[in-house]
Amino acid sequence: MKRRSVALKKDAHKWISMTIDCPHMRPLVMGIILSALTLLPGSANAAASLGDETDVFTVLGVSVDATAANAAAAHVLARAQGHETAYSRLINRLVPIDRQIDVPKLSAESIASLVRDFEVDEEKTSSIRYLGKLKFRFKRRAVTEYLRDAGIPFAVTRSKPLLVLPVYRSAGVYLLWDDPNPWRTAWSALPPADGLAPMKHPVGNLADVNDISAEQVITGDVDRLRAIATRYGAAGVVLALAVPSRDRVSRRPLIEVTVTRFAVVGQDRSMVRGFVAKPGQTMAALIKFAAQSMSSQIEEDWKSDNLLRFGQDAELIAVAPLDGLPDWVTLARRLADVAFVRKSELVALTRTRATVRLGFLGDQEQLALALAQKDVQLVRGPDMWVLRISGARKKSQEQDSPPGQSRQLKST
Repeated sequence: MKRRSVALKKDAHKWISMTIDCPHMRPLVMGIILSALTLLPGSANAAASLGDETDVFTVLGVSVDATAANAAAAHVLARAQGHETAYSRLINRLVPIDRQIDVPKLSAESIASLVRDFEVDEEKTSSIRYLGKLKFRFKRRAVTEYLRDAGIPFAVTRSKPLLVLPVYRSAGVYLLWDDPNPWRTAWSALPPADGLAPMKHPVGNLADVNDISAEQVITGDVDRLRAIATRYGAAGVVLALAVPSRDRVSRRPLIEVTVTRFAVVGQDRSMVRGFVAKPGQTMAALIKFAAQSMSSQIEEDWKSDNLLRFGQDAELIAVAPLDGLPDWVTLARRLADVAFVRKSELVALTRTRATVRLGFLGDQEQLALALAQKDVQLVRGPDMWVLRISGARKKSQEQDSPPGQSRQLKST
């Protein structure tokens, strides 16, 4: 590993000598390039650059409430309680729900060994009781190695936020911003996202009404969908269509739900489910249950699509158009923050492009999806793969973009 880093540095020195005419500028430019090289996965400093995936491996708002013989004992008990709760939430975040039962039970001491640190956000104490809210940061490498060694499938790639547009069909009319819309109310009432597929919910104000109508959502008006997604800072849109009726046999309330996730990379995905009320269950309660179920299913589908496939290694070489050295630094940082990328090797570097060999887990579609969450596009060019930083200048996009690459609702 050390030999490879030294070789890369020598290549960078050689590149600077050939491309930078002013000798006084070479040390400054060399510093920029070497700072990027140290961020490549597989280098000695890669773990530090990852920041331990703090957004994925950090669990916020862990509530504790413990009572004991005295304040000190209550504090110790609450701390142990917090570790167990945070660990449970982390496993629920990373591991598919149907495999969570296979995760080995850990002692309090074993859980503590996976925790990097924790902080107290709020606390109240009495002579025998401790209440608080804690924040836990888990060790990325320790957790992933533990799950891998236990044979538990898991994902660590977090989706960019998606905007959910809940359309409700009532008496043959599609409702979105109209009141009442019990379907939108149910989605808005869901607790804040704690998983890998965060979702945003529109407030239904005048700006929303001006952006898009229920009919435009149903017909998939790309411009209108992009407009409202951009305003909410979302990468794309999830259409959730609910149609209430009655079950033909039991005559109990029935709601048929179609959820379509417009893909940033790959194909759009739709799922259809029917929910029949239990005896005595009202339509309002059924709608609430359906929203919770479909939200959980979106989360589970994302985890399934992004499971780390250890033992399924692949490699590709890609060219990355550059608009200067800052682009290379940005690209190196983003590559270093993608869990699927196991190693990166700089093959060639010029003023306008870098050629990189990527070793990764899984397949190219998974890699492209993970890169897209870091604002890096991976597309198949006429002759080779192309890595492009989102927001790169139009000239670079036109130069290397393959013909026919017109998928809508790209990351913004």
